[in-house]
Amino acid sequence: MTKLDRLKSLLWLRWHYLMANKVLLYLCIGIPIGYFLPVSFIPQYQGKLLFLNFVLNFIYSMTSGCFVSIMVSEEKEKKNLRTLILAGVTLKEYIISIIIFPFILSIGSCLIFPFMIRVSLPNWPLYLFIAIGTCVIFILANLSIALFTKNQTQATLFGFGITMIALVLAM
Repeated sequence: MTKLDRLKSLLWLRWHYLMANKVLLYLCIGIPIGYFLPVSFIPQYQGKLLFLNFVLNFIYSMTSGCFVSIMVSEEKEKKNLRTLILAGVTLKEYIISIIIFPFILSIGSCLIFPFMIRVSLPNWPLYLFIAIGTCVIFILANLSIALFTKNQTQATLFGFGITMIALVLAM
């Protein structure tokens, strides 16, 4: 089995894991769309850059952070990580397969929400550079939390701490 086939298999596994786990599906897709879409129609929030900062930090911590920490810690608890290593999956392939879905969800939301809130951004390349950097930081922070915690409960609690810090930083 080639590296590309193993990576495609891991991505298939992540996709089915996301579709089967309704809590993760709600955290990654339901909260950003279900909460901030109705709020974006309130006139006092439209066009406010501060509200966009708050929204994006919250979405990054939910889509990038919680997704990664819950998924990795659950795989550790169920000993799926050991099975994947025995099947020949390398560390690089495993990390890439974990990062792809949260990264796509986060970047998609950072592209959609400025239009939803009707914020005019004068410098899109700088905005995208900062958004991608922030997304990667959230992913790596929560990946390290998930790798160093013993179970899913600890990973969720520490991930919640990062979410609270992210919400305060926007202010």
